Amino acid sequence: MTIDVDKLHSQNSPHRLWQSLFTGLSYLPWVWLFLMGCFAIATAVYTGHFPTYGQPDPKDTGLLTVLYLPLIILLPIIFFSWIFWVAFGLSKHFLDVPIQIRRQEVIPFVSGYFVFLWFVLSDFAGLITWLMD
Repeated sequence: MTIDVDKLHSQNSPHRLWQSLFTGLSYLPWVWLFLMGCFAIATAVYTGHFPTYGQPDPKDTGLLTVLYLPLIILLPIIFFSWIFWVAFGLSKHFLDVPIQIRRQEVIPFVSGYFVFLWFVLSDFAGLITWLMD
């Protein structure tokens, strides 16, 4: 039994890190939507009513504030994440970076990104107004 040294090194290469980051970016819109749902439901349970503008202030929800900061930080990252997708795609062709753009990454990103955009831009149930309060 022989060990392929090139294959062993490629498993720990920086390209593997970039591929993992690319895969993680694919699911980021769905993670944000899940966290937003958890935050809204937990706040409704905590206060006894569905959150609306200023009632309660998202920053004043006790321990639930732990969910507030990631939502605020991830919001612009996800909104502009299409730029990273374009950069990854271009780097694959122009810089000869061995990043594979696979269907199992494209479908979750595109579907999640459009649901995310719809949720944010339509201000579904006033939750974005409440979050940005």
